[in-house]
Amino acid sequence: PLLLLWAEYRPARWPAARVVEAVLLLAATIVVSRIVFGGWGGVRPLSFLCIPVVLWASFRFGQLEAAICTVIMSILAVRGTLSGGGVLAGGQNEGLLLLQAFMGVLAVCGLVVGALMREQERVTEGLEHRLLEAQALAHLGSWDWDIVRNEVWWSDEMCRIYDVEPGTRLTIEDFLTRVHPDDRERVRAIV
Repeated sequence: PLLLLWAEYRPARWPAARVVEAVLLLAATIVVSRIVFGGWGGVRPLSFLCIPVVLWASFRFGQLEAAICTVIMSILAVRGTLSGGGVLAGGQNEGLLLLQAFMGVLAVCGLVVGALMREQERVTEGLEHRLLEAQALAHLGSWDWDIVRNEVWWSDEMCRIYDVEPGTRLTIEDFLTRVHPDDRERVRAIV
């Protein structure tokens, strides 16, 4: 799966916060792998700790990152199992077979969740496109107010109706100046 996902990978520029999260994910992957498979956690059954890390990669990043996380865990797990550390250490063949089954299930879980997240993003983008198209056809706009930052977002059609450049940063006061003077106080009281 990693090679197939890598082949279709389209690099995107990540903001700094996303890079920090990716570094934290990598660190968590290594630390959890060492705890579970490298003997840092003793022989306690801690293999379940791998699941949140792979799900984190799937939910926040996607299938490729979940596959990378699983491959890193697999490499460290094989190394730990062969050296006799971790929860699956025992007979060499038995431990490796159990490890293979565990990592297979973990990889499938990560890939399925990543695929579901990608599908959700695709559907959401399609719905947003349809909403904007419907607004343009009906000559209706929509807006959203972030009260904490006092920022108002307008749809493209709302901007066209009020002759405002799409993407312009607006406040609630900017919005209220565009409301008819007879309605302004009533709208202010409602908002």
